[in-house]
Amino acid sequence: MRATAFGRAVPVVGRDGETLTARTRVEADETVLAGHYPGFPVLPAVCLVEAVDLALDGAGRWERGRMRLAEIESSRFLGPVLPGDDLTLTMTVEPSHAGDAVRCTATVSAGRGPAARLRLLYRAVQP
Repeated sequence: MRATAFGRAVPVVGRDGETLTARTRVEADETVLAGHYPGFPVLPAVCLVEAVDLALDGAGRWERGRMRLAEIESSRFLGPVLPGDDLTLTMTVEPSHAGDAVRCTATVSAGRGPAARLRLLYRAVQP
């Protein structure tokens, strides 16, 4: 078990080929909101990376065996995520040219529009 900002799984609610859709809500009492920022709580951007990771992990997305996040190839944070926001994560997973790796391209959206665009690289965990 690992510590998470959300403290829970991020469920996948749809699949269309290699594209997965997950949804979660940012609760007002999320521990990561305390002090980030006083008087104007905003979800730390790294939590959006974690949400994608949790969704992929929970979806059993790894036909090649156990995988782990190895690299954030690209991250663009486009807007704030606030308490009460419902997030939609759209993720596409495809083989990478880097041998035993797979690449996930993800968009995280809140009610106001896109919050992040991410490109993550996963590698097989060595036994």
